[in-house]
Amino acid sequence: MSYFSDIFPKLHYAEYARLYLNLKFMESCLLPQGGFLQLRRELFSALDCLKERGLKEAHDRLKSMLLPPLPSDQMLRRQVKSPPSAMVIAPDVERSGTIEEGELIPLPILLVGSAVRMADDVLRLFKTLGETGLYCQTGRFSICGVEAETANGERVSLVIDNGMGLGETLPVSDFKWWLENQPVYTDLEIQFLSPFRLVRGGKPLFKPGFSDLLDSVARRIGAMVSCHCGVDMALDRDALSQLAAGVEVLEYQLFWQDWRLLRGDYQRQKLGGVLGSLRVSGPSLDDVLWILQLGQLLNSGKGAAYGAGQYLLSGV
Repeated sequence: MSYFSDIFPKLHYAEYARLYLNLKFMESCLLPQGGFLQLRRELFSALDCLKERGLKEAHDRLKSMLLPPLPSDQMLRRQVKSPPSAMVIAPDVERSGTIEEGELIPLPILLVGSAVRMADDVLRLFKTLGETGLYCQTGRFSICGVEAETANGERVSLVIDNGMGLGETLPVSDFKWWLENQPVYTDLEIQFLSPFRLVRGGKPLFKPGFSDLLDSVARRIGAMVSCHCGVDMALDRDALSQLAAGVEVLEYQLFWQDWRLLRGDYQRQKLGGVLGSLRVSGPSLDDVLWILQLGQLLNSGKGAAYGAGQYLLSGV
């Protein structure tokens, strides 16, 4: 980690909270493949409901979290052209088909930086989503419990008051602490759980290399901590590229898969991403491992805030 040793201590100030909402379904519904990755539309519909109910302040706070405005700092604005959402969900992307009435499904949610203080608003948003339905106004659910991850990695149940707010302090951790508790690998497998979609020059990369993945994850981490945690993390892209060249791809098993049809007013367009695995090693892996590890929390690529680009790391 010698190349980025000045950045690592700053991650102590990049706080996050990890919640697990237990969704209990009040009716059965048919969820298509990748249905859990399409929550953006449903969440913004629930957001509109909050405004219609007169909860304008909560609506405005949540909208600012989901669609952050451009930063006022001109240098940061040049680095981050499209500020990311401060909330990241990581649904079980393999869950599809019929969801039965009474079924319980956990939904992991990560709140980064300023979003940590908005846990009550987030609960209100998902409560409203449960009233309108998970997918195409079907699959109504209630939130029957909330868990949070503590500083030692354990899950604890949180108390929810009658107004769907947390009745106790939310456990908060930071990225530096999380990294210090991650294993070290010499050979590494990166397995994508949900489609990783990287766009360059307006066109998707159908066969991204390791350097493309590393650059995507690093840019996302930098944007998240800079916009939401007040931490200056301008990575040297040239140095990162040199380090990527020192990582050898031992096995490339990534493939492109179309997973949904995007319907527009005049045309239909297939939407896909990369799945599969990548096995890497090399002398520079130790220097970039922390970037890949943080990417497990934040996802990567297009739609990362809503569950796309999820991946897991494991030793080989």
